[in-house]
Amino acid sequence: GANREEREAAELEAHRAWEQSGRTASWGCQWFHVWKEKVLAAVALKQRLKVVFFPGQVGEGREAFDDLPFADLWNGVGCGGSQKC
Repeated sequence: GANREEREAAELEAHRAWEQSGRTASWGCQWFHVWKEKVLAAVALKQRLKVVFFPGQVGEGREAFDDLPFADLWNGVGCGGSQKC
């Protein structure tokens, strides 16, 4: 693994790239594409999908797919921001 100095340099470079791209993580789109393809494959195989909610918040914080760009995904309700849909 990287030593502390290398890790700090990588974090600074990542932050610089994030700022330069309008505060959009460069890896965000790719993981979503891969995740969505895996979900579609699971559905095609008639597998049962499972969602894990925060304790006491089952079913809360759900967002329609088309509303995701405008929703407050990180409000701590229901599940984590990257799990809402």
